[in-house]
Amino acid sequence: MSKIVNIFVLVLTIVSIVLAFKLYEKREELVDRGDKMGDTINQVAANLDEASGTKLQSVLTKDALGHKQFKNLDKLLPQLAEQSKNIATQKNSLADTMNSLASTLEIEGISDADLKDAIKYQTVAKDLSDKVAKVQARNENILDKIVVMGDVVGVPLDKATLKDVDKAAGEVDKLNNKVVAIKEKSDKLIAGIGAIAKTLELSEPSLSGDDYDSSLASTTSAVVEFKGKYDTTVVNLAKSEENAKGLQEDLNVAKTERDKATAESQKRLVEINKLRKLISNNTGIEITPLEQNNIARLRYVQGEVKSIDSKLGFVVVSVGKYTKAVQKIGKAKNVLNADIPNNCKLTVARSTKQGIQFVAELDVFKVYDECAAANICETPKAGDVQIGDIVFFGREELAKLTSPAEETE
Repeated sequence: MSKIVNIFVLVLTIVSIVLAFKLYEKREELVDRGDKMGDTINQVAANLDEASGTKLQSVLTKDALGHKQFKNLDKLLPQLAEQSKNIATQKNSLADTMNSLASTLEIEGISDADLKDAIKYQTVAKDLSDKVAKVQARNENILDKIVVMGDVVGVPLDKATLKDVDKAAGEVDKLNNKVVAIKEKSDKLIAGIGAIAKTLELSEPSLSGDDYDSSLASTTSAVVEFKGKYDTTVVNLAKSEENAKGLQEDLNVAKTERDKATAESQKRLVEINKLRKLISNNTGIEITPLEQNNIARLRYVQGEVKSIDSKLGFVVVSVGKYTKAVQKIGKAKNVLNADIPNNCKLTVARSTKQGIQFVAELDVFKVYDECAAANICETPKAGDVQIGDIVFFGREELAKLTSPAEETE
C-alpha cells in the first residue's frame, strides 16, 4: 500500500515538475510579450509626441509598462488613448482646414473624406500642394502684370504691398481710380472726335470696337484732306481779295474818269441844247437828247471783259451803274450813266479780221458802280470768252427792256 502511495506521489511530483516547467515557459513568454508591447506603446507614444509639444513617451517608458509595474497600466494606458484621440481630432481638423482652403482657392478634385483617409492622405495632400503651388504661381504672375499695368498708366505699385492682405486694397484702389479716369478721358475724346467728324460732315467714326485703329486712321485721313481743302480755299480767298483790291483800284480810276466825263458831259449838254435850238430854228426838226431815266440809253452802253474766274465760273465786265452811255448828236455827245439793271443779258463779241464775231451771252447777277459780275450762258453757239472781248446790249435784250414809247430819241 505504501508502495502504491509512493508511486502516486512520485507521479504527482513529476507532473508538478512538468507543469511548473510549462508554467515557467508561459510566464517567460508573457513577460517577453509584455516587454514587446511596452516597447511598442513607448514607440507609439514617441510617434504621437513628434512635433506635438507633448512628452507622453517619457511617461510611458518600458520600465513603467513592464510586468513588474502591472498595477500602473490602468493609470498609464488611458493617457495613450487620450493622446491618440487628440491626434485624431487634430488630423480631422487639419483635413477640414485643408479642404476649406481648397474650396476658398477654387481648387477642384479635393475631398474632405480623402484627406481624412489615412491611406489616401499622402496622395491627396500632394495633389493639393501641387495645385496650391500653381495658384500661387498664377497669383504671382497676376501681381507682376498689375505692377506693369500700373507703370503703363502712371501709377507705381509695390508688389510686396499688393501681397499684404491689409494694404492690398489701397494699392488696387489707386490703379482702379487711374483706370476709371483714363476711361472717362477716353470717352470724352471719342465724343470729341465724333463731334468734329459731325461738324465737318465726315463719316461717324467707330472708336469703341475692334476696328478702333482703322476707324481712327480713316477719320484722321478725312480731317487731313478737309484741312487741305480748307487751306486751298484760304489761298483762293486771299487771291480773290487781292483781285478785288485790283478791281477796286480800277474802279477808283474809273470813278475819277467818270467824274471828269460827267463834267464834260454837262458842258456838251449845253452845246447840244444850243445845237438843237439852232437846228430847230433852221430846219424845223427837233433832236432831243435822251434823259437819264430813259432805258433807251442802254443801246449806247459798251464795255469789255475785264477778268474771268474759271474756278467759280463767272466774268467781270467793265459796265456798271456809273459807266457812261454816250449818245452822239452831230458832233456833240450826250453822256449818261449806264445804270444797267440786274438780271439783264449782255452780248459778248470779238473783233476779228473778218469783222465782229458773236462769242456768247452773259447773265448779269450783280451790278457795281463801275463793273458788273455775270455768268456765261450755256448755249450751243457759245464760244470761249476771253479778256478784252466787247460786251453790249443786243437787239433782243433791248427789245425786252425798251418800251415803244422810250425808243424815240
